Amino acid sequence: MEYLPLDEKALELAQKREDETKPKRKRKWFLNLMFLLALVVIAGIVWSQYQAPQLRQNEFQFSYGRPLPTDSQTYLRYGRQYEDVSFAKELAAINGIGEYDIEVTFASKTYVLHIHITDDKAPVITFNERDSIYLYSYHGERYIDPIYTIQEDSDYKIAISPALNELESGEQDICVTAIDAFANETTRCRTYDVWKIEPNLVSIPHVNSVEELLAQFMKTKRLTSTNFGFYYYDPYDEETYLYNPDTMFYAASIIKVPLNMLLEDRYANEEMNPQDTIKLLSADVESGAGNTLKQYKVNDQIPYSYLQEQSIVYSDNTATNALVRGLGGFTKFRQLLTSYSEQKLPNNFYTQNVVSMHYMLEVMMHLYEQRSHYDTLIGYMKQANGGEYLQASTDMFEIAQKYGDYDRNLHATGIVYTPKPYIVGIFTYNRSDAETLIQELNSWLISYQFQKSIGDDQKTETNDSPSS
Repeated sequence: MEYLPLDEKALELAQKREDETKPKRKRKWFLNLMFLLALVVIAGIVWSQYQAPQLRQNEFQFSYGRPLPTDSQTYLRYGRQYEDVSFAKELAAINGIGEYDIEVTFASKTYVLHIHITDDKAPVITFNERDSIYLYSYHGERYIDPIYTIQEDSDYKIAISPALNELESGEQDICVTAIDAFANETTRCRTYDVWKIEPNLVSIPHVNSVEELLAQFMKTKRLTSTNFGFYYYDPYDEETYLYNPDTMFYAASIIKVPLNMLLEDRYANEEMNPQDTIKLLSADVESGAGNTLKQYKVNDQIPYSYLQEQSIVYSDNTATNALVRGLGGFTKFRQLLTSYSEQKLPNNFYTQNVVSMHYMLEVMMHLYEQRSHYDTLIGYMKQANGGEYLQASTDMFEIAQKYGDYDRNLHATGIVYTPKPYIVGIFTYNRSDAETLIQELNSWLISYQFQKSIGDDQKTETNDSPSS
């Protein structure tokens, strides 16, 4: 075979053609690759839209006290062909810190959610806004005024530094440490001027409840359900006791407490104004204590605020009658009184000036719980009958009180502001020593409050302890 020599020009042309075809091959390869990638992406999108539901993780952890998510997307991964649904009903079973297995149904299939509710928040300590506190000594033990409140969702323990037996009079830094059940800890300190006091308290038997205390007192005084009624409430630990709860007693001037509460409620609702006046009528005039008839005469216009002060501080019956009329008269007034009670009241409650221990405890609890709303009324009660009735028990603590005295009925109700205040009602009938009974029983209760309080700062406190 004979080879012909290649023409240099022909070689150059062939090379040029080869160089021109290379980019085209590369572009074709690149386009093919992009097409394949596009197919993969499209397939992924289609798959994601139609994938079967599955749990997002093995365990879901949430902090206690925060709203629990109920939407299905929080717990499940699924395609767009499924609607987002709520598991509110199933998740409502979770009501506290702990671990829960909750079954939910989604797309006709049951899934188990392993949910762990944790407490990762430390207790919040808030000191009361005061510069000085009292350090009390009782039977060799020490107790200080409640000086703080604690917000915490679980049980907690507290410690005070320095220890009570190390506190002295004068300016001191007092630190409070709170540790909850999950080892979250908070410490806060504040400087106080400490005053040491040894209250002059009566000796009482050691008892475990106010019910036991009252039983011993009643035995020594020969008190029975025919001549005695009683209620007690401690807002701090919610200890509650009523004796003779449903018997109707003649209320006498005790009824002036809820009467004035009704007026304060109307002021708050802007239905009335304390500076509004009402004309004094001859039908309002009634004998008794007070200054209304000394300062005004029949047909004079008298401000409601003046009549309120007279009705509570001086138990003025004329002022009270005018106030009742200002609320619509006796029948309307008795109907309005039911707003402070959740119980069914007997028919004679609406037609006579009678109350039960149960009813009056509800009234006094409402008065205390809404004390900032009723501060004017409580201020008048602190002025009423100074040194008598409940106030005759002690001069160390403020007592907001109201007494009632009519036809062998002598009663007293009030708020006693020991370091941990309490509500009390003492009702007597046909007892010549009624005033002494009221004084002595309240003295026992004051000692009981201290007996309960000693060591409270070292005990475990729970999150339902109210603000001091």
